[in-house]
Amino acid sequence: MKKIFAALFCAAAIIALAPGVFAGKAEGECGASLMWQYDADEKTLVIHGEGNMEDFDGETPWEGYKDGIKNVVVTVGATSIGDNAFSGCGSLSGVTLPDSVTSIGKGAFSGCESLPFVNLPRGVKTVGDGAFSDCTGISYAVLPKSLESLGATVFLNCPALKDVYFTGSEEEWKSVFADEGGGALASAAIHFNYTPQTGGGFPFLPVVTLAAVVVVVIVFAVMKRKRDKE
Repeated sequence: MKKIFAALFCAAAIIALAPGVFAGKAEGECGASLMWQYDADEKTLVIHGEGNMEDFDGETPWEGYKDGIKNVVVTVGATSIGDNAFSGCGSLSGVTLPDSVTSIGKGAFSGCESLPFVNLPRGVKTVGDGAFSDCTGISYAVLPKSLESLGATVFLNCPALKDVYFTGSEEEWKSVFADEGGGALASAAIHFNYTPQTGGGFPFLPVVTLAAVVVVVIVFAVMKRKRDKE
């Protein structure tokens, strides 16, 4: 706990230096009311704002940084992860999603071979086709009972996936996944009525990275207000 407070204190202290510290950081739009910002030093991509993310069919706004991204943080207010948003981010090993996210698009995390597991937040209702396909490092997944639709081949070519923990009952599972269209889900052991020990994400970020994220989000908000006034 002391480390967390210390990290957040340091983050707050840096804010005064924000204009200089964050000069030149990559940022842009990724939805009508969503923005992105990439910190190359922390290798962290932050999605901030409200509403749905764009769907992508080809290059993403952060395409030039894709090979370096290790962490993705989506803040409260975002409601979707767009199609192919983080596809091919081979170094991506930490993702934090808020409960406000209700849908994950097709191929959103496909080819993210460094992801060790998936823990979807309790607000997710739909997951598109191939959302986690070719994520060869995923060993288990936690799926919420809020799910209403799971696309075909969601976990296609995920050979390490052996266990799926579902927060609902077996009857609820069958009502949604009767077709067994989830690729590796067909051979994974399904555990029902699971009680999550943590929130949504895969997996959580270290304290130092969280401190950096706090700075990024706060500074981003300040810069946005400044631009709006201009």
